[in-house]
Amino acid sequence: VLDALVIEPLSGFANRNPLFVPGFNTLADLVTCSETRSIAEALAEHEANRSGLSPGSVRDEMARNLQVMYESVAEGLSGECKPLAGFIPGDDGHRLFERHLAGSTLSGGILPAAIARSLAVGELNSAMGRIVAAPTAGSSGVLPAVLLSVGEKLGLSDDVLLDALFVAAGVGLVIANTASFSGAVGGCQGEVGSASAMAASAAVYAYGGSMLEAAHAAA
Repeated sequence: VLDALVIEPLSGFANRNPLFVPGFNTLADLVTCSETRSIAEALAEHEANRSGLSPGSVRDEMARNLQVMYESVAEGLSGECKPLAGFIPGDDGHRLFERHLAGSTLSGGILPAAIARSLAVGELNSAMGRIVAAPTAGSSGVLPAVLLSVGEKLGLSDDVLLDALFVAAGVGLVIANTASFSGAVGGCQGEVGSASAMAASAAVYAYGGSMLEAAHAAA
C-alpha cells in the first residue's frame, strides 16, 4: 500500500462505552421495556449510547430517514427511474399506482398502494437513487411502503410514524443480535423477511397497538 485516504463517517458510530451490552436481544426484551416506559424513547437512548449522539439527535436522524422515505417513494412513483441493469423497467410502481388511483386493481384498500410504493422504491434503488436501507438496500421498499400507506390511510402525524420507525428499528436490532438480515447469509428472503417483520410491527404500533401486539405482528 503506497497511500491511504481516511474518510470521516457521515454519522457518528463511535461507542463511548466499550463495555456496553445491547439490551434488546429478543422481542420479549422490547415488550418488557415497554411496560415501564416509551419504547421509542428507550430505543433512542439505546442508539445514543451506542453512537455517541444525544437522544434528541438520534430522533432527528430518524426524522431525516422518514423524510428520505417520503422522497424516495415520490421519486420512484414518478415513473422516471432508469435501472442500470436487470429486468426491472423502472415504471412498474408508477403504473400500478396509477391503476390504484383509477380503482382498476383486482385487490382493494391500501394493499395495491403499498405494493406500488414498495416497487417504486426498489426501482429507485436499482437506478442508484437515494433510499433508506431498512434493513438493507435490497429490501428498502417494504418498510416505507407499509408505513406511509398506513399513515396516509389513518391520517397519522410524522411523530406517530417516527415512534413506529423506532419500533421497527427495535425489531431489526433483535434480528441483527440473534440472526441476520444479510442477503449474503440468509438470501433475499432473509432481507425481505426481516423488512416485513419490521414493517408489520411498525404498522401495528402506528395503528395504536401495544409493543406486545407489535411483537406478535413481527413474529
